[in-house]
Parts: sequence; C-alpha cells; structure tokens
Amino acid sequence: MSFATLFSFKGFAQDNIEEHHFEEPEQAAIDSLKRLLSEYTPESVKVKLYYDIAAKYTNYDSVLKYNLLSLRTEEELKRQNDKMIHEEEKRELLLYISALAGALIVVSFLVFFITRILKIKKKANTALSEQNGILINQKAEIEAQRDKIEAQRDEIETQKNLITEQMYEVEQVNNQLLASITYAQRIQQAALSSREEMNRNFNESFIFYRPKDIVSGDYYITEKYGKYAVMITADCTGHGIPGAFLSILGIAAIKQYLRTEEDAAQPGVVLDRIREFIKSTLNSHSESRLNDGMDMSICSFDFESMNLIYGIANQKVLLVRNGEVTALKGDKMPVGRCSYEHGDFQTLSIKLELGDMVYMFSDGIQDQFGEPEGSKDHPKKFGSRRLAETLATISSLHTAEQAHVIGETIDKWRGNYPQTDDQSLVGIRI
Repeated sequence: MSFATLFSFKGFAQDNIEEHHFEEPEQAAIDSLKRLLSEYTPESVKVKLYYDIAAKYTNYDSVLKYNLLSLRTEEELKRQNDKMIHEEEKRELLLYISALAGALIVVSFLVFFITRILKIKKKANTALSEQNGILINQKAEIEAQRDKIEAQRDEIETQKNLITEQMYEVEQVNNQLLASITYAQRIQQAALSSREEMNRNFNESFIFYRPKDIVSGDYYITEKYGKYAVMITADCTGHGIPGAFLSILGIAAIKQYLRTEEDAAQPGVVLDRIREFIKSTLNSHSESRLNDGMDMSICSFDFESMNLIYGIANQKVLLVRNGEVTALKGDKMPVGRCSYEHGDFQTLSIKLELGDMVYMFSDGIQDQFGEPEGSKDHPKKFGSRRLAETLATISSLHTAEQAHVIGETIDKWRGNYPQTDDQSLVGIRI
C-alpha cells in the first residue's frame, strides 16, 4: 500500500495536528517542526519527523500513532522490497559481470590463439620468404649455369662442325693420298719380278713378301743372263713411301749396271757400281749428305757347274743342306753412303748340291717383336737364330708349303703386336 492511498501529507498535517491541542511545551516543539516542512520536503523525511514526534511525545492520540506505525511498516516493506530488488539487480549485475568476464576470458583465449597463429604464420611466412629467396637465388644460379652450358654446347657444336669439316678435308686428303699410294703400289709391283719369271728361272721356289705399309722398301728381282739365273733381294732404308722411292732407285740402278753375263759373274762389282750411283744421285741436288741406301744380296746361280756366285751387302744368305744351316759370308756395309764403308764389295762363290735350299731375306722377319708361347716376359725379336732353326725344320717341305708355314709362324709369334718392318724372304730349291 502506498503513502498516497493512506494519506496526504498536507491533510495529515492539517487534520491531525491542527485538531489536537497539546501542552504548551509540546505544542511549541511541534510548531517549530511544522515550520520546517514544506510541500517540497521529501516524503521519507516527513515520515521520519513524524515518527520522531510520535516516539518523543506520548500525548499523541492513538490515531496518530497508528498512522505513524503504518507509515513505518510501509516504509519497512518498501525498504525490504527495494533491498530485494537491489539484491536481484546485484545478482543480475554479478551474473552479467561473470558472463562478461567469461566472455572476456574466451575473447582473451581467442586473441591469444589468434596472436599465436599470426606469429606462427608470420614466422612461416618469413621462413617461406627466406626459402623463396634461396630458391630464387638457386634459380638464378641454375639459369646462369644453363646459359653457360648452352654457350659451351654452342661452342662445342661449333667446334664439332669445324672438326667435322676438318675430318672431311682430312678424309678427302687421305683418300687422295691412299689412291696415290695404291697406284704407287701398282707401279712398284710392276717393277718387281713376276711369279712367271721366278718359275722360268727356278724350277722350285717361293716368295714370302709382306710390306708393312701399302708400298714397301723391300724388293726382289730375278733375271737370266747367259748361263746365270740371277736372284736379287734388297732392303731399303725405311719403309712405306720413303722406302718405296729408294726401291725404285735401286731397281733402276740394277737395270743399268746388271745387263750381261759378265756382270752376273761379278756380283761384287755390280754392288760397287750401284753404291756409287746411289751416292751420287742422293747427293747431286742437296747440300746435305744423306746416309740412306739399301742392304742387298746378288746371287748368280750356275746350274751347269753347280756353282753359286754371290755378293752380299749387309744381309744374310742361308744355305740349308740335309737340315744343316750355313750362313754365307758377305760384307758388313750397305749399298750407299755410310760411316763404316771399307773398300769394295767381294765376289764370292760356293758349290751347290741337288736338294739344297738357298734362302735370301731382309731383316724384317728376324726383327719382328712378339712373345714366345706361354712367356710373360717383355716382347722380344724373332731373331736370326730362331729364323735359321725354322728354315732348317721346313727345308724338306715343298716350297709352296714352306711359304705357308713361315706366314703362320710369324703371325703366331707376333700376336697382337704390330708389324715392325717390311718382310720378304725368297727360297730356292737346287
């Protein structure tokens, strides 16, 4: 119940206070209090004053006291109601504050995690930026290397093209040179004695002829001068083209100085003449004095008297009789200019017997490098002793078979080693 429904303050003051008359001291106090009140005085203050008056002055009538006590009760109820409302508002405020604090905590956690994620992301972005920088640098380095490789490739391609052109030019020159040498081989072969000439002069014979290169410094000539069937073998200084040039020079000298039966009867004199020819020819248009020439053997066979007249210039001629080998003596100087030249060449002779084998050869076979079967030593030369033993072993065979065995023996000895020099060997059966 409100104060407005119980009473009006003015009505209460006027109706109750003016209707009752108190004793003089009491009336004076009440009047002084009344003068303090106005229509603007708060209602609670008014109630407090009247309550004090009712408590102090016992002469109020029961109505006044009742009204005052009612006002107090209403005020207490209002105060309690306000307190409850205040408590409720306080609880609501605390709840709001708790919710707000919880929200702040959640927001704080969210801010923390977001900040943490942002830091991690920032760190990852920094690492990614550094990695990107490294990759960019590596890419630039790879591109630089690629450009360098491409430049090298272009240079290699250019050099390859240049080499290809040079190889083509060299191949052209080589083909031309090969064609020239092949033609020179035909010329040299034409200058040598044919198989028919050998068969005409010697009933049973063979020629083992193996140039190191296409053309050779070794050559052989056979001719018939009266009663003499002449066989000549020669080994020029060098091999290949230089040796072939000298061989043509030697063949020309033989054609010039060995023409008659008298010449065939004096092989030493023929060697002297050929020597002078070669020395003068190789020295006529040059200030230098070349020490080139050739080793040569001239054998004149007289089958009527069974004599062999010969002259040997720095070569070996072997006579094999009944399996025994005899080396014919000769001069240890070549046909040409040399530092150990000593006088004229000798003309020597030896008696022949039926069945004898005469072997004339250059040093190409005995100087061939190879290895004995089963040997692990350094390569060795075939050697003159091994050659003599081989010839003694095969001397009883037919001449064609002897040539075959000699080829197989040399090939087996040589193995994978290259051919050392021109190889030639002539075998004649008496």
